[in-house]
Amino acid sequence: MRVGAYKGYVISVFIRDEHCPPHVHVRGKEWDARFRFSFLNADVELWDVDPERRRPPKALLNEIGKAITQRHYLARARRIWWENCKRFAWRTIPGIWTRVNWFQGWSFDAVSMSS
Repeated sequence: MRVGAYKGYVISVFIRDEHCPPHVHVRGKEWDARFRFSFLNADVELWDVDPERRRPPKALLNEIGKAITQRHYLARARRIWWENCKRFAWRTIPGIWTRVNWFQGWSFDAVSMSS
């Protein structure tokens, strides 16, 4: 799902069987970069580039990383990730109920449905 774009590079969260840690993908013509992000602060860091031999210049990756830290991009990436993570969790962790209290920040509660 599209988060945004920077200089023609699309920033997106894949929503099909995504995995931790939370991250976005940025695709170039011959490469795919993944940037990890946090739900606790505005930290964004380059995770990896595939294939490594097609890695774009470091300056471009740094610019893309800074773009992802923009408040609106980071908020959208978190929302998309969380909504899809909940769907994935229901399929893979039966008996666990998760809830986010959207009005008090990103607090997380997990309780067993058998309690």
